[in-house]
Amino acid sequence: MDREGYECFNADGSTGECAWPDTALSDYALEMEAFADAVAGDDWGRTTAISERRSLAVVMAGFDSVLRGERIRISEAYEL
Repeated sequence: MDREGYECFNADGSTGECAWPDTALSDYALEMEAFADAVAGDDWGRTTAISERRSLAVVMAGFDSVLRGERIRISEAYEL
């Protein structure tokens, strides 16, 4: 048994040592902390509204392409 009662297993099924992250916070907690900092105005996110709008246009073009059965030119279909 290791940290908090978890038992770790190797690929062959034998018990082994658990490799835990060095940070005291989980990846999820770090993500939430970064989000809270951004909302509070203490830090900016890694992306911008423009880059996210472009990403959304790619996804929407994919859906439109499937529905229409044709190629969609993102630059013509969406205002970026």
